[in-house]
Amino acid sequence: MTSLPLHVKILHADLRLSLGEGPVWDCVGGFLYFVDIERDSVFKLQVSTGDVDMCTIRRPSAIGLCRSGRLIIACRAGVVLLDFENGTVSPMCNPIKHNPLARLNDGKVAPDGSFWVGSMQNNIAEDGAPIELNSDIGGMFRVTSDGHTVPLLPETLGIMNTLAWSPNNREFFFADSMKGALFSAVHNTDGTLGSIKRFNTDCPLGVPDGSAMDEEGYLWNARWGGGSVVRFDPSGNMDRTVNIPATNVTSCCFGGPDLKTLFVTTARSGLSRQAVDENPNEGALFAVDCGVRGMPISAFLD
Repeated sequence: MTSLPLHVKILHADLRLSLGEGPVWDCVGGFLYFVDIERDSVFKLQVSTGDVDMCTIRRPSAIGLCRSGRLIIACRAGVVLLDFENGTVSPMCNPIKHNPLARLNDGKVAPDGSFWVGSMQNNIAEDGAPIELNSDIGGMFRVTSDGHTVPLLPETLGIMNTLAWSPNNREFFFADSMKGALFSAVHNTDGTLGSIKRFNTDCPLGVPDGSAMDEEGYLWNARWGGGSVVRFDPSGNMDRTVNIPATNVTSCCFGGPDLKTLFVTTARSGLSRQAVDENPNEGALFAVDCGVRGMPISAFLD
């Protein structure tokens, strides 16, 4: 494994996120979308100018681009469609309406244009106070354009994180952050999952959070508490690590004109006031020139 001195920069000098997550690159407009879960915010950053716009949605946790130009978002109300330009929100479904103790977490648009979203025990009270995690009630669901929901994994996960597909779409990767483990599964042509195996369980840098896939089939995984993004080879071995000057690294995506920039979200959540005072980069949004092209993302077929 190598630790490369890649160029890491802060994208917006004044933007610090409480619980940043869900970065998604819009290659048409040159926009980066991302959320702050704890501050009920969906952001749209024009990377070339630094201009930022924001829409308010209760507890947004994941974003996908839609064919129509809207966004599909996992949030407190379930899965919704957002017209960012006018703020119109259209409810679609709530995969976890049967479980009031859960909340939606990471999610992405699958290669077939459906939206896959994971869940976990809700860890944020209505007033923003933290709730102790003590239940493995997280699962994963597939949402189609008509709002139909299909369970993909049993609701026995701690914190469902990471959604990524191999370049040939034959493998799917996910994480259980509570167990500190990354898994791979056979991705069937009908959109279901086959046999599951452990992908990596021995990375010493924090715990796995969100991920992005590059065109070489390597998984770039954000490490909560580990101050880094780790690149894993297709066999699950640590290939390289990118040091991020923030403690809680939450997710990442490829973007930029050539898809060779890795955009990285972080969080101040869970850190002491002293830790934040000592490192003003906590919660910042970063861009890494990593020299590897990422996989293009799919759009939800709304």
